[in-house]
Amino acid sequence: MDRQSFGSIVAVICAFSLFSCTEPLARGQDLAHDIPSGDGLQQPHYFNCGVNVAAIVLDLFKIDLTLDNIAEELNAGDSFERDCSMQDLKRTFEASGLSAKGLRFSHLDEFTAMMTAGNVAVVRLNSDSGGESHGHFAIAIGAKKGMNIVDWPLSVRLVAAANVATDPWFARTTGEFLLISRPPVDSSGPDMVLPVQTLNLGSVSRKTNEIVSQFEVRNYGGKPLQIIKVTGPCSCFLGASGDLTIAPHSCGQVTIRFDRALMPPGHIERVLAIQTNDVKHAAVALKVTMDIEGDPTPQAPPEPTLKPQVITWGRVTADEIKSQSAMLTLQLPLEQDGKPSKVSVDSSLPAASITQLDDKEYREADDSLSRTIKFAVRWNSPPEGEFCGEIHFAVDRGSRGILKFTVPISGDAR
Repeated sequence: MDRQSFGSIVAVICAFSLFSCTEPLARGQDLAHDIPSGDGLQQPHYFNCGVNVAAIVLDLFKIDLTLDNIAEELNAGDSFERDCSMQDLKRTFEASGLSAKGLRFSHLDEFTAMMTAGNVAVVRLNSDSGGESHGHFAIAIGAKKGMNIVDWPLSVRLVAAANVATDPWFARTTGEFLLISRPPVDSSGPDMVLPVQTLNLGSVSRKTNEIVSQFEVRNYGGKPLQIIKVTGPCSCFLGASGDLTIAPHSCGQVTIRFDRALMPPGHIERVLAIQTNDVKHAAVALKVTMDIEGDPTPQAPPEPTLKPQVITWGRVTADEIKSQSAMLTLQLPLEQDGKPSKVSVDSSLPAASITQLDDKEYREADDSLSRTIKFAVRWNSPPEGEFCGEIHFAVDRGSRGILKFTVPISGDAR
């Protein structure tokens, strides 16, 4: 079964689901009368079940992600060889703007009571293979006359309400499931969703001067979404443009640009920090990956790295934020002349303090030396209400110049 064939099956399922992008799940169309069945679905299970159910559910809710993007968000591997967990699925659905409530039932009647017409659940089942028990995911969709079971590629069928209690499929369920829905629209402000958190640009020619790409931003809220700033980890990031103001219930495209000359050959990862006027998503990270053609230059030392590149406290009380600290780790390879890089730190948050906790030297596998410096960010006095700011790191690399990092900080102290 190739990816195109799988996509066609998903399209058929979605064509008869009667779901809307802006409305809750509705009407509970009986799918089994309209889905191909029999030998047409008894084909090799090429993709893992986590990718299957994520692709089908996202299409049911009119969220357009490619299979490769879904697999990347699930960390399923290049060939979809890694099994996905319930937590992987929950995280992927929530990143796409859906509610994914993890629940467990002890008796089947508890589950059937929740699966009213139009409700969608991702269900975990026991699957025996070669004498070993493996987890398996499938989809249950409430219908007027029972429940639709989408267990691709094995079956897509309607189980009548009177037969649910005795159907052998339900006997395999573990009781764990995710109840999927679209959250109600928050009309009081913007509500940002970044459908893809990892943007893979593929192979880039060394002859390219400027690398240009786009990513989509959605606003499910009732007020305009403002993209205040997009920052990168180093000077190779040239900035962002495009739809920096997105109307309610709309989506936009943001264009990002990189200077190819400032990136060495080989695999490149850069994390961008997106700052918005959405309190719930004031700072969001977007990872951009690419492969620059050409042989990597082993004589060039690796770049310093800082993790995390975005700090979000979320909604916390004053007591909670006083007792919490955020940790930052700066990895510094030694420069070619063997001298350590000099680091300076400052913050735009006067109520916060940044303390260096550790500075250790390590010997890497290639016998080179590197330093790991850890910092703690704490509050001297708790902020009140919504807050945001930045921490600035400057790494002086001698003849290679100064590399700057900006870490956005945001939260809501109540």
